[in-house]
Amino acid sequence: MRVFRKKNRGQFVYLFCFLIILYACQEKKASKIAHEVTKNNTNITTDSLTISISFNEKGFTDLNLMDAYLHFVELEFNNKKQEDTIITHKIKKKHNNQVISFLGFSIINGVPKKHRHHYLIRKETTNLSFRYYKGNILLEDSREGILLDSLFDTYSKISFSIKNSKKDDKKWLRKTLDSLKNDFKRIYAIKKDTVLQTLNDYLYFEELQQLYPYDKKIDSFVQKISKPIASRALSNLLFYYVTNRIEHFNYKNLTTKKYSKGYLNVLAIGIFNFLRHENNVGNPKYDAAISWLKTTDLYNKEADLVRKQINPLDNTKFKQMFGELEMFTKDFKKVILSKVINSNEANYFLIDFWATWCKPCIEGIKLMNTKSLPENIKVISLSIDKNEKREKWKQTTTNLDQKITYLIDENNPKNTDFLELIGLTSIPRYILIDKNMNLIDEYFLHPNEFDFFEKLNDIENAKF
Repeated sequence: MRVFRKKNRGQFVYLFCFLIILYACQEKKASKIAHEVTKNNTNITTDSLTISISFNEKGFTDLNLMDAYLHFVELEFNNKKQEDTIITHKIKKKHNNQVISFLGFSIINGVPKKHRHHYLIRKETTNLSFRYYKGNILLEDSREGILLDSLFDTYSKISFSIKNSKKDDKKWLRKTLDSLKNDFKRIYAIKKDTVLQTLNDYLYFEELQQLYPYDKKIDSFVQKISKPIASRALSNLLFYYVTNRIEHFNYKNLTTKKYSKGYLNVLAIGIFNFLRHENNVGNPKYDAAISWLKTTDLYNKEADLVRKQINPLDNTKFKQMFGELEMFTKDFKKVILSKVINSNEANYFLIDFWATWCKPCIEGIKLMNTKSLPENIKVISLSIDKNEKREKWKQTTTNLDQKITYLIDENNPKNTDFLELIGLTSIPRYILIDKNMNLIDEYFLHPNEFDFFEKLNDIENAKF
């Protein structure tokens, strides 16, 4: 048994050497072009990215991007016609540099085949063009992004070995991992590509902590992160870094007096992603972590979003208080919201909290009016205008052609309690419920966000 394992180790190391050589040959040209583009466009700054996929057949696929908190966001491309089509999405950039990933499947001669790709998108990238072919996608122009399959696939292989290793395998796996890191480091040092060097470090430390979770090198590396590259590798690195230390951090010392701003920012992301994980949501033993998170820039910028994720509303309490909400009709007669729900046939309701003085609210209403919503969804408009402004509300809501529209009675204490329950600190605010007033999404997207209508049109399958 011992001899067999040594033999496997030799084959394992040989495989890594082969993949690294293959990587250098295959990606040398693409990386050189991308490096020249970067060098000649150092002053370019863009805040949007246009992604297109050309189809010559029916097909559905998606790309995985990272949001501002290193969480996967699926960008879907669905060609429902058997004809040449180009589907395009234009999105706001959340990061200067990030890795976009793809996972697809195809059937070749009756055998399923998996396709996995990773593309590095730099800050100056404005367009990405792909071609769809039988469940796979191919990048049309190597100057738009760098294909990193060899880097990620090589680490993926050692990751599999680490997850299936025994205690006495740790030392040689550590040596293999160190060797792998150094080989890629030499390649990227020659290219003088610091972004790729950093990605190599992310993947290395992501795997190292699976072997030795409390290795001091991991702490030292994470504490020096200043310009994060959005990627699965960094997201996993931070998540498990926090998982292993969540109950041991000295939260009183986690300040700029002792640590860099960059470290505290990425630590906040890691703790946020840990706290919103389904196994950890609402667990009182993490109260110290929640309290610290509320002192961070991350929380100050997106308090509503963070609170929703780490401390979601109680559905039973929401239904009870929501149904008792008392409002005025346009004839200034009082009505209870539960009666409004029961008198309108729909499977889902989008609750739009707005006011006549709120410009973004009105822009959202006008945008929704330009498109047809699915028949199984109805919008209920609830104004938080003062009762004394009800004439203005009546005129404005009529001009905006809002169909199911009411003015919340500000003098009803139950209404005040409900608005405090949902944490209505800003508008517009959209809440999605089903016909039984079950809460689906307490902070639904805004109409100006790219997948607002997409999620509503595919509400049965949408993820919230």
